[in-house]
Amino acid sequence: MVDDQLYMLDGLREAVRLAAGLDEDKLLDQAAQQRGLSCLQKFGERLRGLPPEAVRAVGTNSLRVAKNAPEFLKKAEAALGFPIEVIAGREEARLIYLGVAQGLPRTDERRMVMDIGGGSTEFIIGQGLQPAHLESLYMGCVSFSARYFADGKITKSNLKQAEFAARIELQTIVADYTRGHWDVAMGSSGSARVICDILEQNGYSEGGITLDGLEKLRELGIERMQPALGALREGVLYDLHGRFTHNDMREATVQQFMRRYHVAPKQAKRVAELSSMLAQHFLGEQFDEPTMRYLQWAANLHEIGISVAHSGYHKHSAYILANADMPGFSKKEQTLLSMLTLAHRGRLEKLRAQLREPKEQALVMSLRLATLFCRNRSGVQLPKMQGRFSGTKFHLSLESGWLTQNPLSETALQEEAAQWKELGISVQVGEA
Repeated sequence: MVDDQLYMLDGLREAVRLAAGLDEDKLLDQAAQQRGLSCLQKFGERLRGLPPEAVRAVGTNSLRVAKNAPEFLKKAEAALGFPIEVIAGREEARLIYLGVAQGLPRTDERRMVMDIGGGSTEFIIGQGLQPAHLESLYMGCVSFSARYFADGKITKSNLKQAEFAARIELQTIVADYTRGHWDVAMGSSGSARVICDILEQNGYSEGGITLDGLEKLRELGIERMQPALGALREGVLYDLHGRFTHNDMREATVQQFMRRYHVAPKQAKRVAELSSMLAQHFLGEQFDEPTMRYLQWAANLHEIGISVAHSGYHKHSAYILANADMPGFSKKEQTLLSMLTLAHRGRLEKLRAQLREPKEQALVMSLRLATLFCRNRSGVQLPKMQGRFSGTKFHLSLESGWLTQNPLSETALQEEAAQWKELGISVQVGEA
C-alpha cells in the first residue's frame, strides 16, 4: 500500500470451484473440499510468517449456503494457518464496490457494478466510494453451469431454462437497477473479463460487453458494460487497510446502529469502560486489542433490543446482531456479538454449548458484571475492583464495606454466582 493505493508485489490464483461441489442437500462433497484444502495449503505456505493482523481471508456464497461449512472451515483454517471469515452477500457486494471504485477516477457518475461469481452474483449502484444499493442473488456461473449444462452442452432448451431462472432471480431487483438508475455499467471479476475477451477476440464487440454481442444482458437494459480492474480481493485489502488507519467500517456500523436503535450513549460508555477494565483483570495478556474492540462493540450494542421491547430485550438485541446487514462484519463476528449480548443478562444455562472456552466465559462475565454495577444508569461512584480468572473460578474483590452499603448489589452478585455454578464455574466475591 503506497499513498492509499494497492500495488501488487506477488500473486497466486487457483480455480477451486467450490460451488460445483454443492449437492442437492447443500453439502460440500469431498472432492470440492479437497480442492479447497489443497489450494489453501499452497496459499498458507506463501503467507507463512506474516502477522495475523496483516492477513484477511474471506469465504463467500458456497460457504454461506453449505450445511457442512463449519466442519470444512475448521480444516480450511488449519490448512491456511489463518482465520477465514464467511461474509454475507451484501457485505460481499460492499467490498466488491470498494475494490472497483478505488481503481476508478473520482467522478459524479452513478456506477452500476455487476460481479458474477461461482454461486452468487452481486449488484451495486454507487457514486464515488459510496455504495447506495447492494444486492446479492443466488445465481452464479458455476452453480448455473452445474444445474443447466451439466453435460457441457448448450441447447436451446437448457439455455431457455437457465435464462428463465435468471429472470426470476432478477425480478426482485429490476425496478431499482434498470438503465435509468445509473450512468455507467461495469463488470468485475473473472467472469466479466472472460466474456469481454471472448466478444472482442471474436469481433462481436469493439470494446467491452455490448448488448449486440451478448443478448442475455437485456434484462437490466445494459447496452454496454466495461470490465473493472478491481473486485472483491481489492475491496478486502482496502477494507483491511482502513482498520489500520482508523477508518474501520465496523466502527462506523456500530455508531450507525446506536443511532438507529436510540442507544443511550452515556450508559453504553459506562458499560464499555467497566467491562473492559474487568476483562483486563480476568484475561491479562489475552485481552488484546481485537478482543477489547469486540467487547466494546457488544457493550455499545447490548441495549439495541430495547427499541423492540423492554421485556427480554437482550434476546431482541441478539437477534438483530445475528441477522442484520452489518457492513464490515463477518458472520462469525456477528455471531460473537450476538452471543455476548444474549449472555449479558438472564440465565446462562441456555448458552452452555457456546460458553466452553475460558476467553468467551471471561468476556461474558465482564459484560454481565458491568451491566450489574451500572444498572442505576447514573454516574455514581463505583467501588474499586480487582479480579482474576483461573478458567474454573472467578475471583472478584471489592473495596471494604461496599457490599454492606449496597445490599441490592450484594444479592445480585449472589444470584450471579448461582448462574455460573450451573456451568461448573465458581464465583468468589469478597472485600479487600
